[in-house]
Amino acid sequence: MSVFFSQIVSVGGLGDFLREKASRPIAFNFREYLGKGSDLDANIKIYSYDNKAANYTGQETLALEEWIDLLVQKAAAKPKIIFIFKMFAFPVGRVDSERILEKLQSVQAPIVVGGFYTRRKLMFRDEMSLDRKQFKLTDIIPERGLRDNDELPWPIESDLYPYAAYSGIAAGLPYIGFWC
Repeated sequence: MSVFFSQIVSVGGLGDFLREKASRPIAFNFREYLGKGSDLDANIKIYSYDNKAANYTGQETLALEEWIDLLVQKAAAKPKIIFIFKMFAFPVGRVDSERILEKLQSVQAPIVVGGFYTRRKLMFRDEMSLDRKQFKLTDIIPERGLRDNDELPWPIESDLYPYAAYSGIAAGLPYIGFWC
């Protein structure tokens, strides 16, 4: 029912709105009704920088050092891993890389961030090596029973150039967990 509704909605001009406000909620509720919903482990904590936070701070996003301070603060709870859906690839304003790296080194948990790839080599950017351990998920979370070959999938195309965190702080954010 929801799949069919979703296909009809995508044809109309209000597709995105209806998909978000009708089709997806129907699918979610139907899955929960059937008892097929998934439970989130109570140990997992999810934080978001949403519209409410942006309204409170008066900023669309945080500055790089503010993000790092937030990560350090959350790391004080001693999580096993910190997974943040952010790349830290293009910092805004001046960056004191040494101070940021010092702060990141105080974090005991692995911090997993995102990377991106392009079809053209970017000028003034350090290309990321694909032969580094940040792609080995077994190195990041060894106790989860992952097989040795479980690693971040790389697109089939070989003519892509990978990039990750801003080169001045990349050493403090070595793990890549997703591609944007």
